[in-house]
Amino acid sequence: MRGSTVEDKFAMLYLLTSPYSNIIGAYEIVIPITASELGWDAETQLMPVLRRLADSGRILFHSDSSFVWVRNWWDHNQLTSAFSPKLRERAFDEINRLPETWQKDYILALIERITEPALKSLIVERYRYPIEAVLPPQSAASLNQKTKSHTNSQPNDFKSISAILSSASIPSPDPIDRVADNTTTTNPINNSTTNSEVIHNLELPPGLHVDQIRAAETLLRHVAPSDAQMLLDELTGALGKPGFIKTDPISYLRGLLAKYQKGEFVLASGLPIHRQRESRWSLPASR
Repeated sequence: MRGSTVEDKFAMLYLLTSPYSNIIGAYEIVIPITASELGWDAETQLMPVLRRLADSGRILFHSDSSFVWVRNWWDHNQLTSAFSPKLRERAFDEINRLPETWQKDYILALIERITEPALKSLIVERYRYPIEAVLPPQSAASLNQKTKSHTNSQPNDFKSISAILSSASIPSPDPIDRVADNTTTTNPINNSTTNSEVIHNLELPPGLHVDQIRAAETLLRHVAPSDAQMLLDELTGALGKPGFIKTDPISYLRGLLAKYQKGEFVLASGLPIHRQRESRWSLPASR
């Protein structure tokens, strides 16, 4: 990254190693959380850096959905592993979640990058692209030109931070039923906090901000619902102990998730909350 600023390099390193990244290198970020983790101000530091990285072609940024596409992702990650038999359906799901205007560009770039004929044929068949896309290297130049023309036709569209955060119509990759519990009828999209939230029928700790709700959703999207609820219960229990959490709720949840993934998670602070819920569910419905 010759000619890049220290901030540009720092941001690229973050995007390549972000806890919110996925296996295809194109994923949704939460602007306030990303800025906080970098130690930057969102409006005056993070967004200018994202603009520079986009202008240089290192990333694409879709401000309507806050998706970022790290263009050199496969220089640092193994493509064949991401599309191995065990992971390919997950990779395909991630591609399907991309902004609609990006999907064709991404798939064309992916086909160009693949060197294994069987995998290239699989991608072409999956997305019904012309069979010429799987021809030997002599077609690479034309494919490369096609990819560049498609990419250039979809410029990065940056909005102000206030526009991103205040937009109630930001499309969510996975449709979410954000429903308040019986204690409030507050719409979480239009307010900074809520008393309690339910995402995919999971109960979140009370008082989370909208950006924290989105971050929790991103962290737990690949966790089984019953396990995700236990992680959220543990977070709720920890938040109920003044001074127990030394960082912030999302960082604490990320730590719980890391323990869960290692098989080291034990429900402790959230055990009473978990038992209360089980007790509620076991009660017969009122007539």
